[in-house]
Order: sequence, then C-alpha cells, then structure tokens
Amino acid sequence: MIRMKEVMAIARAETRVTRRLARYWVFMILASLLAVFAYIEYSVYHGFFSTQTATIALLSPRLLVSVYGGNYLAIFILGAIFLAFDVRARDQRERMIEVLDSRPYTNLELVTGRYLGILIPAWVPMLIIALFMQVLGLLLLKLGAPLGEPVEAISLFSYMILMGIPAISFALALVFLVTLLVRNRLVSAVLLLIILGSLYWALYFLPISQSRLFDFFGVLYNELPSDILPNITMDGIGLIQRLGVFIVAFGLLGISAVVHPRLDGSSRSKSAIISVLVMFLGVAIMSFCADQYRDDRVRMPAIWKEAHAARADDPIAESGLRVRLSLLRRRT
Repeated sequence: MIRMKEVMAIARAETRVTRRLARYWVFMILASLLAVFAYIEYSVYHGFFSTQTATIALLSPRLLVSVYGGNYLAIFILGAIFLAFDVRARDQRERMIEVLDSRPYTNLELVTGRYLGILIPAWVPMLIIALFMQVLGLLLLKLGAPLGEPVEAISLFSYMILMGIPAISFALALVFLVTLLVRNRLVSAVLLLIILGSLYWALYFLPISQSRLFDFFGVLYNELPSDILPNITMDGIGLIQRLGVFIVAFGLLGISAVVHPRLDGSSRSKSAIISVLVMFLGVAIMSFCADQYRDDRVRMPAIWKEAHAARADDPIAESGLRVRLSLLRRRT
C-alpha cells in the first residue's frame, strides 16, 4: 500500500531539485517558445492571408490546439530523457545513497515520488502557456488587431489533461525503467532516444491502422474542435486509449520499482507480476482502441456501396447512410 504522505514528501524534494537544474529551464523555455511561436505563426497566416485561399482559412489559431500542444510535448518529452536519466546516478554522485536507502519507505514510494516530482514541473508550464495564449488572444481581439484570437477553451484545457498528462507520464515511466536497467547514463540516453524515435517513426510512417497502436501522444485520436459544438478533442474510443496509455505508464513505474537496486524488504516477485499484468492491461486497451478504428476502415466500403445502392425515392435512408460514412471518415 502506497503511503501518500511519504510519496508527496519525496515529490516536493524532487521538484525542488528539478527546478534547480539548468537543463530543465532550457527545455521548458524552448518548448514554451515553440508553442507560442506556432500560435503567432498561424495567427499571422489566418489574419493576413485567409481571404485569399480556403486552405489558409482553415489554419485558424483558435482551432489548432494540437499544433501548439504537440510542439510543447515533443520538446519536453525529449527533455524528460535528460531530466530523469540520472535518477540513481545523481544520488551516487552526491553521496546520498546510504542516507536515502536507510529511510523507511518502499521502492515504489521512492520511484512514484520522484516521478511526480518531475511530472508536475513538466506539466505546469503547459497550463501557464495556455493561460498566456488565452490572455494574448483576448487582448489582441479587444484591441481590434487584424490577427490573433483566444483558443477554443474546452479543447485547449482538455488537450492539456487528456493528451499532455498521459504522454508525459508514459515518457517519464519509460525513462525511469531504462535508466534503472542500464546503469550507464550515456548508453541509457542513446537507447531512450532510439526507443522514442522509433515510436515517432511508427506514428508518422506506418499505415494509420497500425500506427495507432504506438500513438502514446494520442494525435491520431484527435477530432477537430468547433465553436458550434465544442468538444474535448476526441471521442469515447480516444478517451479509452488515453486511459490505456496511463495504465501502461503505471505498469512501467511498478517495474521500475522492482528493478531498483535499493533493498526495501518487499516481495519483488509479487510486485513484478502485478506490474507486468498492469502494463499488459494497458497495452490490451490500446490494441482494442486501434482495432476499433481498423474495423471502421473495413466497414467503410460496404457502407459506401449501400449508400450508392439506396433507392433514389428514399432520400431519408440514403442521407442516413451518408452520415454514417462521413462519421467513419472522420474517425479514420
């Protein structure tokens, strides 16, 4: 049983250490600048060129939250490698191993506390950037500027919660596991870059029916936000997929506690079995969600044929089939 008092004490200490690292500020500032730059860039495109072509008119800064958030997540997930890859080596370097190992908390509490101590400083800047863009957009709108407007609020804040937290959680848990298995920091950093780079490659270069299985970002489950019908950027299957990513992160975190070299007197075999089962549960949920979209692609030709074979004197039935087909196209 995890004792939250001990976990939060470790998290507060880790947060203070993380905020003092120069590399944390480098990655945080770089990620923030890229997100704000993307907002300003699309504001300029939309404000000055949207009357010339319908393509540019679609680039509304109000409805492109996935672009700003994607820039931030991509940079900060890369930064997570260099924030968490010395989770054990730093204790050795500062000669704190004996002190920490003598404290009465379990490995799971230690790993979870340090995990939260990096996750919170990584996610809070997303909230600050979101508020900044909203204030900037409202200010430009009130001043009558030809560019800039606030981002659609529901999609913006749901992106930070539903997309940001699971993605950063998965990346941090993976970094913890690899760095505890591979004691050499340089080797673990290179290995993590290869693993995360492979996930990026799978996301953008595999067929969409296969790449959804590797989509820990959740970008392939996004739906376009709308002022007419505000939504939380994804449908029910997408929400289940984000839960699956979160569960995988918990499983990886549990395995990290099992392989931690610190002795805490707990049953490692039992913890390992539970953690592996949790991880496989998350993978099963992600696979189920990917299969749902793959089934939609199989059903599309049949629905298309049915729609075109509908009788011309039955416009209601035909329109209903066309609506089903359009919904499937949006999901695939």
